[in-house]
Amino acid sequence: MEALVNRSRRQKSLSQRVTGINVASSGRGEGIQISEHFRVRTGRVDRDGKPTLRHASRLHHIGIGDRWSHTPVLMLIRDRNIRIIIEETGELIGHLTLDTTRDYQPQRHRGNKDETQA
Repeated sequence: MEALVNRSRRQKSLSQRVTGINVASSGRGEGIQISEHFRVRTGRVDRDGKPTLRHASRLHHIGIGDRWSHTPVLMLIRDRNIRIIIEETGELIGHLTLDTTRDYQPQRHRGNKDETQA
C-alpha cells in the first residue's frame, strides 16, 4: 500500500510531485554499501563477570572476571571483533575476536578494576 501511495499520490507539500519520484531524483534512495557489521551494545556484566552477546541467534558469554560484576559496559562490535569498555569512564576492560563455535568466550586481555591511573 505504501509503495502505491508513494508512486501515485501527489503531495501538496512537494509542489504536487509524487513522493517516490522525489526520493529517486534526490539520490537519498541510494544507500552506502558497508561490507562490515558495526554495532554498539549497552549492558551490564552479570554477577559472575560475564557480559552476554547475541550473534547469529546464539547467545555468547564473554568472561572478563567477577571483579567487573554489575558494571555497566559498552560493547563495540565490528564483525566478530569486540571491545568491552566501562560505560562511565571509557576504560577498555577487554577485547576479543568472537569464536562462533563456543558459547563461552575466555578473555585473554583483562584490566584491573583496582588500578589507579597515574
